[in-house]
Amino acid sequence: MKYWLYITTLDNWTISNTEKIIGFSEKNAKLTTKISKGDKGIFYIKCYGGSEKIKDPIVLASFSIDTDFYFDNQELFTTPKNMISQKFPYRYKINNVKIFKQQVKMKNLVNNLTFFKNKKRWGTHLMGRVMVELNKDDFNYIVNSSDKGY
Repeated sequence: MKYWLYITTLDNWTISNTEKIIGFSEKNAKLTTKISKGDKGIFYIKCYGGSEKIKDPIVLASFSIDTDFYFDNQELFTTPKNMISQKFPYRYKINNVKIFKQQVKMKNLVNNLTFFKNKKRWGTHLMGRVMVELNKDDFNYIVNSSDKGY
């Protein structure tokens, strides 16, 4: 089992939660060779994009990958303003979505997460990426931090 940070906008988080699907663009198609049914993930919401503005990036829910990868060209997700229009056709169905009791600002967790090598410029590690692999300890730390309200 692998653990993932799924990077998205607030609008696309709402779609993912409602439809129980995550998706990504052709640029990230190689991820389909790494993600498997049963893997777990955390939704990371970027600052920009969407109908609601978010001042600081947050993590707000965990999920499990429920299916193997599939391709679906149906319009579902919204494209952030600064991106070329895309359909995010590389998809996985998800289940076990657990919305955290409290949204957690990622900046409050950075110093205790091992996958960020440069703690001062941690955001650059996520730029241009849709999913980042986590280790089990980092995954559990983020999930447990939501109960503490960090």
